[in-house]
Amino acid sequence: MNDIVIPSDWLKYVSYSFNRIYINPASGCSANCAYCYIFDEGHPRRPHLFDVTANDVRKWLLTQKGFRAGMSGTLISLSPCCDPFADGVIDKTLELVEALASLQNPMQLSTKYYVDKIAAKRIGESQSISGQLVLYATITSFELWKRIEPSACEPYTRLNGLQNAQREDIITCLAIKPVLPDITDNEIHLFVQAIKDYNIPYCVAGVMYSNGGIEKRFERRKLLNEEFKHRLNIKGDRPSPHSTNHEKYFSLNIDTLDIITKIIPQLQLSGAQCMISGPCVVASSYNILCPTGIWRYLPHLCVNCSVDCQSKFAHSSNEIKAIFPNEVEDLRVIAANDNK
Repeated sequence: MNDIVIPSDWLKYVSYSFNRIYINPASGCSANCAYCYIFDEGHPRRPHLFDVTANDVRKWLLTQKGFRAGMSGTLISLSPCCDPFADGVIDKTLELVEALASLQNPMQLSTKYYVDKIAAKRIGESQSISGQLVLYATITSFELWKRIEPSACEPYTRLNGLQNAQREDIITCLAIKPVLPDITDNEIHLFVQAIKDYNIPYCVAGVMYSNGGIEKRFERRKLLNEEFKHRLNIKGDRPSPHSTNHEKYFSLNIDTLDIITKIIPQLQLSGAQCMISGPCVVASSYNILCPTGIWRYLPHLCVNCSVDCQSKFAHSSNEIKAIFPNEVEDLRVIAANDNK
């Protein structure tokens, strides 16, 4: 973990976990999503821009022992603690994309806002190689979105933004994250239809992270059905991914993996490739090993997609194999049949 040394005044904007660096063009978000954990981690309810040039961020990355440039290098995840296409943030997002894409690293962006044609064009033109960057539109509900994400864009507007990206050779994904018990799973037919109507090649369904503040927001907005209340009492031990380098974890996952496993086959009826982990989409898009080693460390989240990471890893060079050791941080190799 000492291989990435983040300047102290960057800590709200940059974090990391295994083989993944998180860079925020801003700290904070005004979408006011009920399930968002960033407010409890000290981020504001209005975005504050990262006041460092993208070129300086690029230079810093290249000095870090724990960062590897290139197609098989460290995954760059932009904006876990803000929305990259919120008003006032877009220009900084595009500056970062344009500066970092030249490194050829796999990249991902997720939004609940509209991506206009100009932004899509600049992102598309920034890619070093087709498939390098995946753009996710996050939707948890088509019917209750206004209570769940009151200041975000309407869901179909988000999907229109994906269409702009598709026209610029950007790989797109519908991110059903988080899956909300007895809410999201009641609308799978709407998600399947949306994937078909908007010709989205990928879909990812993800777990929810929770804490006291999140639970109070769901209660105030009258979103806590009985199943949801039950699930909130079954917390796991995985912190929100981007907080690995923070001393205190504020948010832990709740147990919804059984729901996700159940809805994946239904979502596959749309024709999209459906995953449980976002980095798996990047692996398929860029035809590389999953950067976060899902098949190796968290095989219960692996859907055995066409990339076939296990076989690809077996035939990789020793240099690539060294990226995924038997034990790293809080992860260890788990055989596929040991995850029962």
